[in-house]
Amino acid sequence: MPAERIAEAARAGLTCIGENYVQEAREKRAALADCPQAQALRWHLIGNLQRNKARDAVALFDVIETVDRAA
Repeated sequence: MPAERIAEAARAGLTCIGENYVQEAREKRAALADCPQAQALRWHLIGNLQRNKARDAVALFDVIETVDRAA
């Protein structure tokens, strides 16, 4: 969903957001910086997590629900 729709959902009371991609979460969080309700959202990574994006994912997401592979 676009950041605009996420902001609408946050204003309506949504508390959690699921995102598939680390880079899209980074862009959307930046776009939502002016929405006070969006600042309280809990972000969940629901897409595959690759090793090279793990550091960014830990900084961006409150919950990481999936990984690419165990090792």
